[in-house]
Amino acid sequence: MGAREATHVYRLHKWIEIVSQCRSSGKTVKAWCEGNGVNIKSYYYWQRKVREAAIKALPACWQSAKETSAGIQPMFTELELPKTNSAARIAATIRFHEAVIEIQNGADPMVVENAFRVLKSL
Repeated sequence: MGAREATHVYRLHKWIEIVSQCRSSGKTVKAWCEGNGVNIKSYYYWQRKVREAAIKALPACWQSAKETSAGIQPMFTELELPKTNSAARIAATIRFHEAVIEIQNGADPMVVENAFRVLKSL
């Protein structure tokens, strides 16, 4: 690796660090750049260079992943869902004479409204 290429790799690592810090800060790019004394045009230049490097490296990553997983066969297994208590899903139980209406959590509001209309008509 020549000095020019080494310099590029060094800068690229610094740019990756800067872009990662900005992206993980939870701030807008503008706010992060202002708070960290970074020129916003420089930031976007660095971000573009980081993305270009990532795109260049992608085919090599895919090839490496293919070689690593060449002898691996997919396998399926049955997963058992946890048993739910039906009473825990019920948000409200309405008893009117001999009619019983159970409204579950997440019930469609139109269904609830229609249920009350039916009760009102009794």
